[in-house]
Amino acid sequence: MTDTFATLSEEFLHLADMGDEAAARKFLTDHIMEFPEDVREKIVFAFFEEALAEKATAERAVAAVQQEGIAALRSIIASEKEMGHADTVEELKRKLGA
Repeated sequence: MTDTFATLSEEFLHLADMGDEAAARKFLTDHIMEFPEDVREKIVFAFFEEALAEKATAERAVAAVQQEGIAALRSIIASEKEMGHADTVEELKRKLGA
């Protein structure tokens, strides 16, 4: 392990131990080119994997909202049909004198 890598690792671990995720992310992105290539690849892959997971979560949320919207529309359409049917029955009763 090179001195530079050791120093970077120590700084990163210090930020991680403090629980400051934003600072740890910023540190990684600010210093990514200073890490060895194999470590850079792992960092990039981790960010990529996280981005994919966030996108999948967002897409599932959108799909859930769309499903709720479709269910609401179906309910509205069914209610409108029911109301129309009830109005028709009442009109027929009036015409038949019932």
